[in-house]
Amino acid sequence: MRSVTTGKVFRGADIPLGGLKKSMLHREVPLTIEDLPYSPGAAVYDETTANIDSYFIAEAIRTAYPESVKSIFANSNITYPVMPAVELLEPRKTDSKMLGPILFNEGTLDGSYEVIESIYKHQFQLDDTEFNDRLFLAFGDQKTSSLIRSMQAEQVDASATYDRKDWLIGVAALFHLRMNFLWLMQRTHYGTMEQQDASTLYHNINFWGRKNIPADRTAFQVLEELVLHSFDARVVGLLYTRLEQHDIDTSEQDNVDQAIKDMSAKGFMDLVGDIRRSAFEP
Repeated sequence: MRSVTTGKVFRGADIPLGGLKKSMLHREVPLTIEDLPYSPGAAVYDETTANIDSYFIAEAIRTAYPESVKSIFANSNITYPVMPAVELLEPRKTDSKMLGPILFNEGTLDGSYEVIESIYKHQFQLDDTEFNDRLFLAFGDQKTSSLIRSMQAEQVDASATYDRKDWLIGVAALFHLRMNFLWLMQRTHYGTMEQQDASTLYHNINFWGRKNIPADRTAFQVLEELVLHSFDARVVGLLYTRLEQHDIDTSEQDNVDQAIKDMSAKGFMDLVGDIRRSAFEP
């Protein structure tokens, strides 16, 4: 069996006329770890961030008690929380075309050289001068981005611009961003048997009897489910704490169901706001 590669070319609606230029990219300005926690969305706890938190808290409670929450907002002028709309893009049709057959394996370094040659030289039929000032985006998986960087490092001293591959930027798909973010959470929140900390993923794995979840680089779908369930469980735990302050026995699900049904929409949103402030607000 022979490995082959498929591809598709897109005409970006927001790409400027003449395409992206190398002068637009400043490689001497690296992305640092400080850029992440001090970025506007992370450093400033504003109304949009608070609304996002409120939405996820309300969703966690609704997931556990769907009918009770539904009854609260059935006849209320107060609407159920929604995810805020931030910088919505204008709907536009994306022009795209399938590439022809690429009879090379993009999973290897040698194969990646052949894939790029097939696309940019044979199918696009670009002249060597096109690579002097232009930048091209190549979307793929994380391995594709890594192989592109390997080619650039290997050909950094090449005399021809095409051979240096500095005109090509490998962009990993959003799925890989999500996957790496989950692995980051796993590394920082996994915990150990010695810690005996109920806030760790290790505690949750054993409490729920989950199997086949290693401490590093767990399969995406398994880890995502564990993290989402862990978040929901903590929100419900904060809900129980507040109900118990009103002498409600949370050991019986029917009691919790009734307590939620007895809330007004405003009372429910006040409760969500109280949980949000205790868990997320600086």
